[in-house]
Amino acid sequence: MKRNPFIIISILVLVFLLGMSTVYADNDFLPNNGDLPVIRAVYEGGGTIYQGDRVTLYSDYYLPRALESNEKVVFQWYESDVNSTVYGDEIDHQMGNNFIVDTSRIGTYYYYYTINYLKNNEIIETVTSDPIGVTVEERVATANPLSTLLTPAEASGWRRTTSSAEVVEFCETVAGHSEGRIKMFNMGYTAGGKEMPLLIMSYPEAPESPNEVDPDKAVVLVNCNIHSGEVEGKEAMLIFAREVALGQHDELLEDLVVLLIPNSNADGNDMLGKRRISTQYTPKLVGTRFTGAMINPYLEILGIEDQYNYNSETHNFYNMNRDMTKLDTVEARAIVNVMNEWDPVLFVDAHATNGSYMRHAITYNWGLHPNTDPDIMEYNRDVFCRNAVGEDSYLFEVQGKVAVPYGNFSGNRVHTDWTTFEDYPRYTTNYAGLRNRLALLLEVYSHDPYTVRVDTQYACIYGSLLAVQEDKEHIKELIAQADERSLARAVNGSAPTEKVALNSTLEYLCDLNILGYKADPDNDNRVISFNMIDDEGDRCGTLFAGEADYVVPYNGKFVPSGEETMGAYYLIDRDCVEVIQLLDYHGIEYTRLSAPMTIPAGEFQWYNIEKRNQSPEPTSSGTLRNLYEGHLMNRFSGSWVVAESAQTFPAGTYVVSTAQSRGSLAALLLEPACVDGAVSWNFFDNRFNVDDPQTVRSNFACTTTDATPLTIGMPIFKVVVFDEAEKPVITQQPQDQVVYTNANPTLSVQANVTDGGTLSYQWYRNSTRSNQGGEAIEGATDAIYAPPTSSVGTVYYYVVVTNTSINHIGNKVAQTVSDVAELVVNRRSSSSSSSKDTEYSVNLKTTVNGIIKADKTKATAGSKVNITVTANPGYEVDEIIVKDSTGKKIALTKNSDGTYSFIMPSSAATVDVTFKEIASTLPTEPGTTMPFNDVRSGDWFYQAVQFVFSKDLFKGTSETTFSPNGNMTRGMLVTVLWRLAGSPDTSEAGVFNDVIPGAYYEKAAVWAAGNSIVSGYSSGQIAPNDNATREQMAVILYNFAKFMGYDVSATVGLESFVDGENTSSWAAEAMQWAVAVGLIGGKGNGMLDPTGNVTRAEVAAILMRFMENVVR
Repeated sequence: MKRNPFIIISILVLVFLLGMSTVYADNDFLPNNGDLPVIRAVYEGGGTIYQGDRVTLYSDYYLPRALESNEKVVFQWYESDVNSTVYGDEIDHQMGNNFIVDTSRIGTYYYYYTINYLKNNEIIETVTSDPIGVTVEERVATANPLSTLLTPAEASGWRRTTSSAEVVEFCETVAGHSEGRIKMFNMGYTAGGKEMPLLIMSYPEAPESPNEVDPDKAVVLVNCNIHSGEVEGKEAMLIFAREVALGQHDELLEDLVVLLIPNSNADGNDMLGKRRISTQYTPKLVGTRFTGAMINPYLEILGIEDQYNYNSETHNFYNMNRDMTKLDTVEARAIVNVMNEWDPVLFVDAHATNGSYMRHAITYNWGLHPNTDPDIMEYNRDVFCRNAVGEDSYLFEVQGKVAVPYGNFSGNRVHTDWTTFEDYPRYTTNYAGLRNRLALLLEVYSHDPYTVRVDTQYACIYGSLLAVQEDKEHIKELIAQADERSLARAVNGSAPTEKVALNSTLEYLCDLNILGYKADPDNDNRVISFNMIDDEGDRCGTLFAGEADYVVPYNGKFVPSGEETMGAYYLIDRDCVEVIQLLDYHGIEYTRLSAPMTIPAGEFQWYNIEKRNQSPEPTSSGTLRNLYEGHLMNRFSGSWVVAESAQTFPAGTYVVSTAQSRGSLAALLLEPACVDGAVSWNFFDNRFNVDDPQTVRSNFACTTTDATPLTIGMPIFKVVVFDEAEKPVITQQPQDQVVYTNANPTLSVQANVTDGGTLSYQWYRNSTRSNQGGEAIEGATDAIYAPPTSSVGTVYYYVVVTNTSINHIGNKVAQTVSDVAELVVNRRSSSSSSSKDTEYSVNLKTTVNGIIKADKTKATAGSKVNITVTANPGYEVDEIIVKDSTGKKIALTKNSDGTYSFIMPSSAATVDVTFKEIASTLPTEPGTTMPFNDVRSGDWFYQAVQFVFSKDLFKGTSETTFSPNGNMTRGMLVTVLWRLAGSPDTSEAGVFNDVIPGAYYEKAAVWAAGNSIVSGYSSGQIAPNDNATREQMAVILYNFAKFMGYDVSATVGLESFVDGENTSSWAAEAMQWAVAVGLIGGKGNGMLDPTGNVTRAEVAAILMRFMENVVR
């Protein structure tokens, strides 16, 4: 196993103590003179101690028995500059059974402690340890300023944690002096406006983007401080980043790209307070697990004014580690966006426990959800975790620490089972597993001192990186196979075999040996412990009565407690824009019906709702029932019902196929009864109405059997079976061949389909004459394949031909497997020679948008081959490449008659022609390459911006920026609609007194006023530079639709929105129309926000919906 270039060792400094005589000789609670346990000094640096290093002193004293209520034990640590217990000074507030040495100071200091045993607050016995000396030396400066750079935690002597501003500053410094090993990016900004840095680390140079990642490397994402009271990962990885910048991990980073989010909860990190984790004593002041975004619109509805202090923080702030499915927070969305863009093979999440007493320095877990790919889960649990943190890990072999799967005893009763946490995908690591990727939850032991927790977290994260490095090819292959299985759901029209787990139950997985402490059999086997309190009233340590181990059942496996068959497709009413934005955030692919589609009866299902549980009323104790993360979560019960009559789904209906790598996640989000799905999280709450005849759900209304019945339509429909594409017909099978070494044979297949589908190919090699179970050949994806012949032997080959065709719902896929071709390679004898008349194949690669013809199919070496290339209308030849069987280019001549010719080599030749569309002066359709560096393919607004840009409706705010989050002004808005109308000329005089002659909006403003699209303000002004509000936009679009002659009769009430009544009276009719036709939806938590400003990205999306839903 590869190791850190700085070998870390644990040294135990054993100093026998000179036990002082007790104050009262007739008491023997404390050890007698000479029997007090030795001081143990833990330093994971080895050898010389330098400034900022982590040194921790332990007393290792155990209670002889459980304490009575009138007894207590008090520690006090002292410091002296001489080797004596006479002249020491009390160290403020250091009254626990361990002590973190302040290594920010250079020099030698001596430390010792006293133990006092008190009864009824009277000191009965006192024992004092011998001093132990600790020498701290100055760091050795080199030419690189990072050699003496300390993290803020190191510089404080490990008395505090690093602030969010300091994290950014430190990251900027190490990146700037890393010689290209580290690139720093801003993931975005928190709800409180703080920067969220992302470090990209690799060697010899970190990539700027995912496209620059070397395919031989594996990408790992390490997330720290999502719960910012659990600071160890943040501090450990700042140290790791400095080491990377100094070149100490170059060998590791030759194989990996490490993405580091050092401080994902920057707002919570700076909300410092005591006792954030009751079992964590150092440092005293840390952040909170919650983000800085206030939530809970329901509190105002219920008349609760003091929202900040109501009940508990869980009602008023988001917990990001419960947000991964609903993605309410900008911080969680930023994390998922990194996952979407960089596609890491492993997601690591750094935490600290708040649970049971034990002697394990770390607990860990993998992705637990039962819909996780079984091969991924098995490898993650049984192999990867062992290599990363288990018996084969850096943690165990170097630091000697023993990890155990995450769990807790119930109430610290050691005879109970060891039980893990929930499997919901709202938790980060469960979410990562559901995406077909490895996941590792790391929970350091919170009772350990701050410095030890940082040491442990460093070793675990570093060990996980080593584990990926050592098995990266196998890991990438496992993930590729899992993704392939997900995509193969659609192959040959087969129905998905998987079930979607709606909920789950926890079951026994195995027995575990838990390293713990002695328990009291007379107290229900609870651990014997005593909580130590310092002079500020804060917990500062825990004393135990001795060590003990327990073999207990481990409840660590989840099985579904309710299931539904996974849909092939989920169809969603076209007004459900809230959930579509959620799918965009997750990177889940979907399409929209381009035309109305009628699905025959029996081929699709609708959801018959029986009950809906959503209770906002407070209980008698004042807590809000079912209020969680700011949501009154839905709990639906019902069943899928096969439709009895055909149904026409209108153009614009959303279609989500589960034949994609995130298909399991998509199905979980869209199953109505799933406990962690989009329906549960209220994304459809404004879309259950059945009074709009333009929705499909209006035809499938059902009345619940609740105490107060509701008439509801579920806007989700399911097609269980994938449509079957036409299977390719192979007209020419690959043939057996016998060749000599270093010959240049080719294997080829010919196939066709008549449904207009696209054929693709994948060649496989096998050791037996079978067309099943072979190994896919990387890069062998053409109809022709040139196998290697450098070695003597027999190899078998076959090819899988795939037809992909498209219908209104989505892709249809079918495959045909070819016969097996045997290739025998013999060694050429000295008497054998090739004939000069040997003919070699002329292979024409399949192409689109044109035709290739050759005047011969075989030719001898040195002969001339003529080819004719004809482009389809609207296209022209882009490039013609001819290569021999080794991939070497062959010179090509263009003849005067427009044909081309080349000289045949001594091997087969392949002709590859590409065509390009003839450039048009008209705006291109969506798919146009955009120049904007602030619009990325993973952004929810990407398709909309691409649409308006290609239609020449919008221009950028500069040559390279679109400013999607910038406000849309009134002048911009009328200009866009003027362009949409065809930029008509107008000779009318302007009616607005604030229109500047020659301004970009002048013609548009005159046109809009003249056609009653914009009336302006009572002052006679259009106010072109004012930000447009959502209700203003609704009115202007409504007037524009009437002017263009479009149907504006649709309407729907706004009472389903919490703030619908805030819509101005002059805008109500237009807003009701805009909501009814799906142009404008809620902004989350039931808010319409009619008077809020509208952004450029939002206008782009609304205009695209306008073209799809209104113009038709």
